[in-house]
Amino acid sequence: MNLDEDKLPTFAEHDDEPEHVFVVFSIHGESYALPVTVVTEIVRMQRLMDVVDLPPDVIGVLNIRGRIVPVVDLKLRFTNAPEAKTPTSVALIIEVEGVLTGLFVEAVLNVVRITPEMVQASTDPSTASGVGV
Repeated sequence: MNLDEDKLPTFAEHDDEPEHVFVVFSIHGESYALPVTVVTEIVRMQRLMDVVDLPPDVIGVLNIRGRIVPVVDLKLRFTNAPEAKTPTSVALIIEVEGVLTGLFVEAVLNVVRITPEMVQASTDPSTASGVGV
């Protein structure tokens, strides 16, 4: 996906079953996904406002239409190395239980629909309950 274009991804063509639609993004060359139902928007990275005494992986805050949104550098959280800002860097604005949070990611790669037939059970018992962060 080329974010030099004026148009950022939209989800209208994937609205038929939102519980099976995911936004795929990259952090440090690895692909991750979030349900489209938690992603409220994708914004180009802009200058963040600094705030003192934040956890190290919270790199600042954005003002999104009057709402102050903390932005977390996921690469820093996962690897202890900060993500470099590039032309494809964006903030995924997510809302979980009424709380907005920005996730600074390397790039949004795609919006995909996952059908139940595409999911396979894991044979690794350590992945049975997910990964804690």
